[in-house]
Amino acid sequence: MPPTVSEQLRQDVRSVLQQARRGALETVDLSYKGIDDDLLRELCLALRHAPHVTSLNLRNNKFTDAGVIELAEAVSHPDSNVTELTIRNNNITDVGAARIADALKFSPLLVLHLGNCKLTDEGASALGRALPGTALMQLFLSVNHIQELGACVLAESLLADTKLETLGLHCNTIGDIGAKAFADVLASNKTVQYLSFGDCGITDSGAFALAMGVRDNAKNRGVLNYIDFNDNPMTERGEEALASACYIIGQEVGEWTPAAAARKLQGLIDNDRKEQEAYAAAQNALGTIRDEAWLEGLKRLQVDMSGAANEGDQEALESAFNTLKALADAQNIRLESIIQIVVDKYASAMERMKYVMEIKDTPSVAQAKPWACAGTDVADQARTYLSRAAWFQAKFLETVGPLVDDVNNAEDIMDLVGMYELNPDQYPLPLRSNLMLDPDNPDLLVNAKIGPPKELERAITKMQSGKSLKDLNRITYEVEDPYVMGILFGCLKSRFNVVGVKNKFVLVPGQTTYTEPPVLHMNIDMDGWIVEVQMHFRDMLVVKAEQHQAYKVRRATSPIEIMAPIIVHKITAADTNAAKERIMSSPSIKGLRGSSAFAEGGSFKSELKKSRAESTLNSFVLDQDGIDDKLELERKHLQATVAALKNEVAGRNNVLDETQQKLEAMRQELEAAKAELQKEASCREKVVELETQLEANVCELTKSVEYAKGLKEQLSSILWMAKPQPPTSPVKPSKLPVLNRPKSAKPGALKES
Repeated sequence: MPPTVSEQLRQDVRSVLQQARRGALETVDLSYKGIDDDLLRELCLALRHAPHVTSLNLRNNKFTDAGVIELAEAVSHPDSNVTELTIRNNNITDVGAARIADALKFSPLLVLHLGNCKLTDEGASALGRALPGTALMQLFLSVNHIQELGACVLAESLLADTKLETLGLHCNTIGDIGAKAFADVLASNKTVQYLSFGDCGITDSGAFALAMGVRDNAKNRGVLNYIDFNDNPMTERGEEALASACYIIGQEVGEWTPAAAARKLQGLIDNDRKEQEAYAAAQNALGTIRDEAWLEGLKRLQVDMSGAANEGDQEALESAFNTLKALADAQNIRLESIIQIVVDKYASAMERMKYVMEIKDTPSVAQAKPWACAGTDVADQARTYLSRAAWFQAKFLETVGPLVDDVNNAEDIMDLVGMYELNPDQYPLPLRSNLMLDPDNPDLLVNAKIGPPKELERAITKMQSGKSLKDLNRITYEVEDPYVMGILFGCLKSRFNVVGVKNKFVLVPGQTTYTEPPVLHMNIDMDGWIVEVQMHFRDMLVVKAEQHQAYKVRRATSPIEIMAPIIVHKITAADTNAAKERIMSSPSIKGLRGSSAFAEGGSFKSELKKSRAESTLNSFVLDQDGIDDKLELERKHLQATVAALKNEVAGRNNVLDETQQKLEAMRQELEAAKAELQKEASCREKVVELETQLEANVCELTKSVEYAKGLKEQLSSILWMAKPQPPTSPVKPSKLPVLNRPKSAKPGALKES
């Protein structure tokens, strides 16, 4: 007779178990076998002798809580090595879930599938309370009857010490309350990577909360990288909010991504790709920004101009000047193309760049009038302006400087909203993004650069052209994120009296390209004195520094304005050593070696020191007959520069001597003040001593007065008794009162009184 279905099933199960006991199987798959509680009991007994089994799949069978009780004991047995257990689609209730929860504390289970059973909040709560301290990393509870309470307990467990990385809850009814519970814990959780909330009854309210939780998780360096939220009764706004959050954690569009969320997420991903392309183009452009041919031409033509001016050749001077102007125009055109590429880089971050592009221009006001002592002379007025700016500089920096620390130290945008009374609805984006000034320091959002004092000549020229000197106190904020620039503008406008705005990121009508690095320019009225604030992007400052050389040439109206070297060579240690070698190898120095003018150890005597400048200059020209005219002109130009530097050094030395004399006078005044203070301290000590002695004398005097008063009373009594009395009856001698003499009183005091 052929075996029945039940007997055949038992034979198949036993065959699998025998293989497992022999170590031939690590994964035991007995799904869809119709295993009941009795057969599961046999399976559990066999598992104790099969330590090689690490994965057990029992989905879609017929066992109940009774069999699960045996299974829980088997997987928590000391000899069990089962790390993955799948028992979904079985008749398991909260009772069985509770026994599995108890077993988790003692088992090596890493993955547990309990979906499509009959679990409610009670079973989910039991599992949630058991999670802390277990090894479980993946828990799947989909298609059950878990509601808000069970979701809250599971969410709370993520705050404890768990290793859970994956939690599947789709097709449950956790609702907005459950979603908000998980959103609250995501900010501090550092283990969860995958969350499934599909078809969980979540509306826009829960979606917005989850979106914020996902953002907080990313901001606090959590590891969440996927969240499933399809088939929920939320609108497109809720889906788009979650899509934006998913974009932050790097989630791609998946098969189950809702339509609106997929469009939003794909758009963000496409924009990100465009941003990366724009960033790569900007980096390539900045790599070519330095033009050595332009720099060499600038130096050569300035030498030609200097030589022509020295020789009095006006025609050659004008020719070199015009050639240099043409060269600067060509350089400026080249840099304009780089400016546009760099602008495109920041414009690609459209969602954040709009906070800059929406800033409107407002007309500025004139600077305060110069001090009356300046009179009507423009030069004197410029000097008074520069003096007032120097006195105001400290207050200016104390006022606008703290904004940098406030922004860099802010945890999120709400910190700045509170400090600067901003409208939170106007700044919904996260404060930090992948647009960073320094990738090694993600907290650095803004740098501050203080503008150097304006030169007197430049101030006079500006005033003569009718312009107001509103940039004498100025600060430049350097940022990389357009959103941060918008926040800085909002903070300044909230805290200070902004009297002028010029947004050069917005092209004026008729303008199609940028001719200079755009900047956000502001004027602020501080107690009647106008100051300047500029905001630049980091790469724009690089372009501006390179363009400034050409700008100096292009704005010059005559050769005399650019006679001084525009490119100043910075002397390094290598330059110094090379100069020493050239000097020591020159014929004039070689002739001095061994003579009385050259001391032991190679140091110069006083005779050589007197002619050091001439010897040094000659050492750079070893063969006067072999150099061309241009080098001769350059030598003369350098000679004039050295003389000017010597004069400047002499002037600075005089200032230094005066300063030292003032310091010495101040030191003497300080010593005198110290002596006065010491004398005053000694007097104070003497006064204290006298006050103490006076207090003791007053106390002694008080006691003496009291004693004298007592004596007076005794004397009055004696005098009264000494009066003659009428002889009416015999008078008994009255007993005198006993006086309490003060201890300090002398024995003879009464007699003397």
